[in-house]
Amino acid sequence: MSELALSQILGARLRLTLAQMHLPGPLRAANATLIAWLDSLSVGPALVGPGQELAAPRLDFEAAITAAFDRLTWRAAGPSALMIPAMQGFFNQVGADEDALARLADLGGRLDPHRLGVWVEASDGDMDGGVDAGWYLPEPLPLDVGLEAARALSPENPKLTQLQAWAEAAGAQSCERLGRSVAPGSAFSEIRIVLPGSGVDEWVLAGVRLMEALRMPALPDDALGALLNAETGQMLASLWLTATGVAKAGLLAAAPSLELTLSLFRLATGARQPEDYTALAAWQGNLDVDGPSWIECQQRAGGFGVELHYHLH
Repeated sequence: MSELALSQILGARLRLTLAQMHLPGPLRAANATLIAWLDSLSVGPALVGPGQELAAPRLDFEAAITAAFDRLTWRAAGPSALMIPAMQGFFNQVGADEDALARLADLGGRLDPHRLGVWVEASDGDMDGGVDAGWYLPEPLPLDVGLEAARALSPENPKLTQLQAWAEAAGAQSCERLGRSVAPGSAFSEIRIVLPGSGVDEWVLAGVRLMEALRMPALPDDALGALLNAETGQMLASLWLTATGVAKAGLLAAAPSLELTLSLFRLATGARQPEDYTALAAWQGNLDVDGPSWIECQQRAGGFGVELHYHLH
C-alpha cells in the first residue's frame, strides 16, 4: 500500500474516531462498532493496469450527524471488487438480513457497479445493541434505472408509483445515490434524486411538489425560506422507502454557506447562545473540515430535523 493511500486511510480513521469520541451524550457509546467498521475497511491493493504495479484503492469517507446529535452515520466507498468481501465480513458481524443480502447480490449482478459503499449508523446511542448498516452505490445512475432498482428492493411499496409520476411530470432524470439497509427489522431503501430545474427557486419547488406527491408533511416555512435564499449549485431530494411507505423525505443543498448552516441548525435545535454551537464546532474541528458538504432539511416520523453531511478529503 502506498504511503499516500495509507496516510489517507489512517487520517480518515483518526478524524472519525476523534469526532465520535467527543460527541455529547450517548453516541459516544458507539465507539466499539466504529472500530469494527473501520477494521473491516482494511482493504488491500488492486491491479491498476497491464504491466503496472499494485496500487492501494481510493476510499471515499463520509460522516453525517443530525443537528440534534441523536443520529450518527459513517460511510465509505471504494472499488466493488475489494469492498464486497469487506462488506460481507462486517455484515456478518452485525447479523445482516439474508434476504437483504440476496437482493444486493441480485442488484449487483444486474448493475455491475464500479464502486460500492458501506454505511453504519448509530441512533440514540443504541448502536452496539442494535446496529443499523447497509450498502450504497456512490455513482450517479439514470433515474429510470434507479427507480427500477428501488422497485426491485421494495416491490410492494405503492409510493414508488407516485414517485414515478412525479419524476415524469417534473422531468427528473438522474439518481445521485441508491442504497439499502441490511439490519433485520429496519429494512429501507435510500434514493437521492437530482432535483430538476435551473436554479434554487425551481429546485425547491420541485422538492415541495415531490413531498406533496408522496403525502409527506411539508417542511417548515422558515426552512423553505432558508433554502430559497441559499447560494448553492445543486439540490437533491433524499427518500427512505420502506416496504409500504416513506420513512424520510428531505431536501439537500450542496456546499452550504456558514449562514445557511447556522440558520438551519438554529431552526432545528433552538440554539441562541454561543455555547449552543460548541458541540457542532468541536465535531467539525475533530473532522478537520470547514463545514458540511451538504445540509439536509428532512421530515421523519419524529418530525422536522436537519442533518449535516461531510466528505472527508
